Amino acid sequence: VFIIYLICFAIILKKHKQNFKFVLYQAVISICLMTVLNLTAFATGFHIPVNECTVLGVSFGGIPAIIGFLLLRFIFVL
Repeated sequence: VFIIYLICFAIILKKHKQNFKFVLYQAVISICLMTVLNLTAFATGFHIPVNECTVLGVSFGGIPAIIGFLLLRFIFVL
């Protein structure tokens, strides 16, 4: 699934004119969203552990990666 996502992401980057800015904005926005999600975990019940894998995944994957990490908790009943 991750390889398919990277292929789609590469196609989008190829069509987009400002590749570096697009990737940078996506990474910043997704990390900020993950931070807000973790800060409101007491009210929402959703928490993503912060480590190297989750930060890199969220940086490259964006919002779909955040949703994927949230779904992993329910799939594997952690």
